[in-house]
Amino acid sequence: MNCLKPNADYHDIVRSNSPYHTGASTGRVFTDLFLVCSSLQPTIDMLLNVAIFMWYGAVCPWRDFVTNDIISIYRLIPLGILILLLRRPPHIWIFHKKIPQIEGIRQATFMGFFGPIGCSAIFYLYVTVNFVKELKREGGDTPRQDVANLDEAVTIIVWFMVIVSVVRHPASTTRRYSRSLFFRLSMVSVYR
Repeated sequence: MNCLKPNADYHDIVRSNSPYHTGASTGRVFTDLFLVCSSLQPTIDMLLNVAIFMWYGAVCPWRDFVTNDIISIYRLIPLGILILLLRRPPHIWIFHKKIPQIEGIRQATFMGFFGPIGCSAIFYLYVTVNFVKELKREGGDTPRQDVANLDEAVTIIVWFMVIVSVVRHPASTTRRYSRSLFFRLSMVSVYR
């Protein structure tokens, strides 16, 4: 990360056209500069990512993918592939000439496959499940026929799509990055 020299004063920060000099009059310049130049933010980001993926693994209904009365695993797998292929890539391919940041079809392909399904999908899953539970209660003691199995179906499909997306997401990184990451991880094990 590019940082200013350690003894930078207010004028050096303003002259650098840095977006981090927002609180110059209140003395927040050096606090903001510290946050930009430190490794604290990437460390916290990594810890939160690890925590989220551990939570995914702990809460995910793994057995329900295979043993449920709603949809078989032989239908879930093609559904997952079709949703990943048809959710973003066609739209990016169609509109890539209208988006000035996309320079060619190769970048459009990368951007099309780079949209993971994750935390927001799980959040809306639980919102939907709570809404469906309210709909079931409206019918009295017996649940309504149209929403009798809806919460289980939504839970299985959304969790499966999140897991497929998380498994497929590293495939959208470049080969060079994955090789360098593998090299760094192997070097960590060598030095231990």
